[in-house]
Amino acid sequence: MSIVSDKTEWPTEEKLEELRSKGIVAYSKLSTACAGVLAICISLFVYRDNLPALLIRLKKSY
Repeated sequence: MSIVSDKTEWPTEEKLEELRSKGIVAYSKLSTACAGVLAICISLFVYRDNLPALLIRLKKSY
């Protein structure tokens, strides 16, 4: 059984252009997930030296 209904249609090029003109851009779930993973990787890279201290401080606050 498919989650997507058989009646679901892909948006037309005109509809996509109308949404883009309003500043609305369609994103796929995959691109959203990739952006989230990338944000986590960047934050781990930036805080890699301070991460143990941050985790200890977080543990003490609870």
